[in-house]
Amino acid sequence: MRKIVALSVSLLFIFMTNAFAQPGTGGRTIDERLARLTKTLNLDEDQQTEVRQILENRDKNVKKALEANRGDRRAMQAAMRDLTDQANYQIMNILREEQKVKFKEYLKEQKKRQEDRQNRPNKRGGGRRF
Repeated sequence: MRKIVALSVSLLFIFMTNAFAQPGTGGRTIDERLARLTKTLNLDEDQQTEVRQILENRDKNVKKALEANRGDRRAMQAAMRDLTDQANYQIMNILREEQKVKFKEYLKEQKKRQEDRQNRPNKRGGGRRF
């Protein structure tokens, strides 16, 4: 259970940036995310179809959650976390054992990148403030 929660939190960071992504803004589209997962995990065609559906459903539900919780940052974060947990669980269920190992490593790397971005000084010269 702890592993699923850890994976969920990791995917939350991955998908949070993608939830607000729009073409031309530097965000990743579903196609870009699917291509990265396909390459990293060596997904077969059936898995690609299922992962695409999971990503599409998640993005659709994120948009609904953002609208429903507009102005309530904590509620938005909780909704994003829940949706990410669901997506992680669904993705893990379609992977073969060797892919699950790769997926866990992928999520660890993504989490580290996210933490590095959060701790990097911003353009105005300040660091992360607590």
